[in-house]
Amino acid sequence: RFVADDQLAEATRGRLAEAFLSAVPDLGFNADIEIAEEHVARIGLPAVGPLRDRLDAERPAPVRAQAARILGNLGLKLRPAPGTMRQAMGQVTDLLRRLEELSSDPRFPDRGVLFAALGKLAASPAASQEAGEVVSRNLLHAADHEPAPGVYGALEGLSWLAAARRAQPPFIASVLEIFRRSLAELKPEFTAQTREEEGGQVIEIESADDLLERLPVVLKGICRIACGSSCPPAFRQEIARELAERWRKIAQGEIVWGPANAMLVVETLRDLGCHKDLPHKVRMEILNALALRLVQPPVMQ
Repeated sequence: RFVADDQLAEATRGRLAEAFLSAVPDLGFNADIEIAEEHVARIGLPAVGPLRDRLDAERPAPVRAQAARILGNLGLKLRPAPGTMRQAMGQVTDLLRRLEELSSDPRFPDRGVLFAALGKLAASPAASQEAGEVVSRNLLHAADHEPAPGVYGALEGLSWLAAARRAQPPFIASVLEIFRRSLAELKPEFTAQTREEEGGQVIEIESADDLLERLPVVLKGICRIACGSSCPPAFRQEIARELAERWRKIAQGEIVWGPANAMLVVETLRDLGCHKDLPHKVRMEILNALALRLVQPPVMQ
């Protein structure tokens, strides 16, 4: 972890970032790759040069997507030292321009990762307000017009922008409306196939892609926005009540979102219920909803 220590010279940290990125192809497990990516992001601005080089068109598709992903996470972790904010803002603005250029190129290998990175970088304290407004407009357009999987990245990017400290209530309301609409429009259709296997009949149930892809992004995004410091208390209470009602329907079998998404609802209700600004009355509504499945270990925890 010493690679991210700001007491190291910037040039040294830049070379370490290059070394980490060059070593990633030798790692065989996703968990190890995620650790390497996390520490490159923690290196901060000295890692921007090596990452920006990896965005170029001649690089392999996985390398370009990885660079965009790390740059987004770098923006979230960026905490410029005193006296360096102007320099940091200049570099972040240049990066946002570069990512914006790439977002208009349909050949970029993973547009979802690109849109998410734009939102994360624009939510950084080192991003200018003007840059944030440009990115917001583009992500709102992508959320309405981009096909999957790009739309999932646009939604994630919007959630980071709406959860940022500088986010204003009108923008937060517009993003929450998009997420609410996504939940309301979600009508998963299940198909089943039956076949004979040795020992008996096997029934395979295939779920809609929205359950696997869109719903987790929407649930995590709603939680991120509602728990953000800039979210108006009234918005937070509305979200808590709406999710508590959906949990009741899940617990009673009226909604089938699958075990993983049901767990996300529980985690979101937990985070909202523990928020210091949530009224006790709403906390009790959450507790009463969760009590329907108290025997389940995640709920019990």
